[in-house]
Amino acid sequence: MELNDLSKRAFVCALKRKKAKRSTPPCLAVKDIQSELIELEQALHKVRSKHIPLFDEHTEELADVIIASLSLAGLMGYDIEA
Repeated sequence: MELNDLSKRAFVCALKRKKAKRSTPPCLAVKDIQSELIELEQALHKVRSKHIPLFDEHTEELADVIIASLSLAGLMGYDIEA
């Protein structure tokens, strides 16, 4: 799968999970990424995630940062493979 397709898919998933709206201003999406980074900084490696017990909190928060970043790229229509 190409990164552009992945960013579009991440944005569609964010819409379905009501984590974003088509009218979400990019500045709010950036604030979401910042809050995810703070959560990543506070997450512990040895504590299991409450949402995804297969992974630890740190891994879950890292995934949230990546998904939020890809969603922002999808929202703004960036060509991230260029």
